[in-house]
Amino acid sequence: SVVVDCESGYVRLGLAGELARELGGTAVTLDELRADSIAGLVKDVTAAGRAA
Repeated sequence: SVVVDCESGYVRLGLAGELARELGGTAVTLDELRADSIAGLVKDVTAAGRAA
């Protein structure tokens, strides 16, 4: 699973990170999102799913 953390600003609850941990996935921030990073992340998650 990939969870996109949309929180910004001074007050952040960290819910995306918690959700990603519960799902056994990865949390990424909007700042980290680029086409190449999304493609690499999907490949990593897909490979991890196949290995499990």
